[in-house]
Amino acid sequence: MYSKIIATVLLLLTVAPAALACTGVIVAQGGSVIVGGNEDWTRFDSYVWAEAATEEVYGAVYLGYEIRGEFGPRGRHWFEFQGVNSQGLYFDTFGAPTLANPAWEGKPPCQEHIEILMMQGCSTVEDAVSLLNAYDLSQYRQYNETVFRSNMQFFLADSTGTAAVVDGEHVHWMENGYMVTTNFRLSNPSLGGWPCFRYDVATRMLEEDATATIRRVAEILDATQFPCAQGYASCTRYSAVCDLANDVLALYFNGDFSRFAELDIARLCDEGLDRVSIESLVAEAAVSESGSPTDTADSETADIAFVLQQTIQGGWVIGDTALQDFDGDGDPDLLCVCRSGGSFLLWNNGEGGFSEPDRTDELGSFAFAAVDDFDSDGAPDALVGDFAGAYEIWLNDGIGGLAGHALPRRSGAASLGSGDLDGDGDLDVFVGTGGAANFLWINDGTGQFASVGLPASADTVNGVNIADLDGDGDLDVVLGRYSVSNVIYMNDGTGSFAVHTGALGDTHSTIGLASGDFDLDGDADLFIGAHDGADSVWLNDGLGQFRDSGQRLSTGWSYQALAADIDADLDLDIIVAGGNFPDSIWLNDGEGHFTQSTARFIGDQGASVNVGDLDGDGDLDIVFAHDPGMSNESKIYVWLNVAED
Repeated sequence: MYSKIIATVLLLLTVAPAALACTGVIVAQGGSVIVGGNEDWTRFDSYVWAEAATEEVYGAVYLGYEIRGEFGPRGRHWFEFQGVNSQGLYFDTFGAPTLANPAWEGKPPCQEHIEILMMQGCSTVEDAVSLLNAYDLSQYRQYNETVFRSNMQFFLADSTGTAAVVDGEHVHWMENGYMVTTNFRLSNPSLGGWPCFRYDVATRMLEEDATATIRRVAEILDATQFPCAQGYASCTRYSAVCDLANDVLALYFNGDFSRFAELDIARLCDEGLDRVSIESLVAEAAVSESGSPTDTADSETADIAFVLQQTIQGGWVIGDTALQDFDGDGDPDLLCVCRSGGSFLLWNNGEGGFSEPDRTDELGSFAFAAVDDFDSDGAPDALVGDFAGAYEIWLNDGIGGLAGHALPRRSGAASLGSGDLDGDGDLDVFVGTGGAANFLWINDGTGQFASVGLPASADTVNGVNIADLDGDGDLDVVLGRYSVSNVIYMNDGTGSFAVHTGALGDTHSTIGLASGDFDLDGDADLFIGAHDGADSVWLNDGLGQFRDSGQRLSTGWSYQALAADIDADLDLDIIVAGGNFPDSIWLNDGEGHFTQSTARFIGDQGASVNVGDLDGDGDLDIVFAHDPGMSNESKIYVWLNVAED
């Protein structure tokens, strides 16, 4: 009978100045050895790559980031945060309070990546410890990282069930039972980082169940992650769990443990792998909620499923997007209005994929867009604006050529919405401003606009939604505001508005708004997406009087939302672009009650969302555009609906 060894090492990394964190876990029981970790960071661009074995070196799989100056003056280079080699040796690097290591004195500096040397030449934890003890690591890699290396520890494990933490000159070996540490030094907890909630959580979970499975280790990592949705600057960007005895590597992205990519460690060590984004790898490998790679049980049946068709990114910053048939070929194209880097069109190939950005028309940089047929020729046009008060009308020639015409400067835009606001049969634009007087662009029917002033807003208007709220046949306007209550502008049919304050209670801090008949009673209800707090659903009595349904949906920054029948059951669902939580779908039961879909999406910097039948199969697909955050490169995700009829 195998002896039972259960060990867990939880490693929370908090290293100034880059605010790092990680969590590592090993559980060894009988012949099973499961090891894994969360890696926390301020960026999303994490990668996996592999170097193939040769006659001279072992093959290895690496996980990490492209460093862009965070750790010293060297600039951009690749940093291996975790790795596992063909011999079953695993490492994770993590931080702890600064501790000098007198054992380094007199030893030669390491001139290469110590992690790579370890993976290429070591097969056991004992080998790795000997390698680490052979060098002065305060100066290795020549990155001028003396302070950083004084904050560094190594977590090591191998397929025999041996594990250790190399803590400066101290080596803490795994023993029978379990061992838990976070970001304090095992050799001297008084240096800082103790007590720690993750230490307590992990200890309690292991006391209850220390099963050596990928599922159980993933549950512990899930319980000890820093959720990005709670606003942490450095949060759990990716997680990895290895079955060292069976050469299985499971990857999770952005703290979402319902989706994973499963990799064959032995194959990667034989064949090698070019650097691949963990985000895209997980998205391509898993299209709906599932269990775990090696011990999948009765997973929940997906209510609707999507597959990532395409990811588009570049040196531009998305402000707004619109999905319309700009070239008149029968499928929807994507207009990308960019705050920097210039705006452009993406052409649909008819199969759900898009072209590279088309910059033929040299469209400028703007932040907001209202897209409609403003000159009544049957083709979609766009009225765009920016924070500084510049506006243009882009008129479509019917085959996708957009000609820009400047409009007079006005107060800076914070949100736009379009509709026939004055009842004359053409489409106008409502401009919500950053606290100045809101106004209308009134259309003469040919795409020529004149501005008409409206009452000033008491605060920035983050969201504009246009619908007939009181059932009188004209279009009213809902304004989402930040620090003061949201407000409704009731239209008299001529474009004159009465301001109704308090109609939506004390809802505020609102960005994403969506309207539609959620409860199928014939009037327009409202979804109010919060920037701080939880999203809510307000039901209309048919006369423009609203009551809070009591539902609280996503909690976080709901930057944009729309209502559409995404699951084809004849009621309106809600699709949300999450600013600091993953994009999401809320499914309607037909009575205005919403539950979150099992469909999961990657990333959590959503700026806009559009739906349309991209591939011509009769169902609605989704395009999410994400704000770049720290990377200065926006991303566009094209998701095809693959739910069965």
